[in-house]
Amino acid sequence: MISSGDDFELLLKKWQSESTKVGVLVVVPEPTSKPRANCLLAGHIQMIYEEKKAFMVATEHADTVFAHYSDCIFRYGTDAEREIRQFSNFLTGGRFDELVLLTSPVGVVIAVFPLK
Repeated sequence: MISSGDDFELLLKKWQSESTKVGVLVVVPEPTSKPRANCLLAGHIQMIYEEKKAFMVATEHADTVFAHYSDCIFRYGTDAEREIRQFSNFLTGGRFDELVLLTSPVGVVIAVFPLK
């Protein structure tokens, strides 16, 4: 259960220590039903900035996502999976047992999940 930034940080550290490949989906919503932009990246956790409450995921080609998780609302499990599917059809099939969905104070949605 992910209920705070500290819990999320522990999960990030686990994935980093196990060299787990993770997916990061960033959705910038619009006031309408369609998102303004989607960005999907699959890579490994390169850095965790505990003091800044941020992390970086990078691909083998040096494409990166850098995200802050301070002041975010955390969702997980079935609720998170249902929520993220309304924004994107990138995620099809399968179960995302460790999917964590972060929502920033301005509504940016960040899904982080291990790739099996």
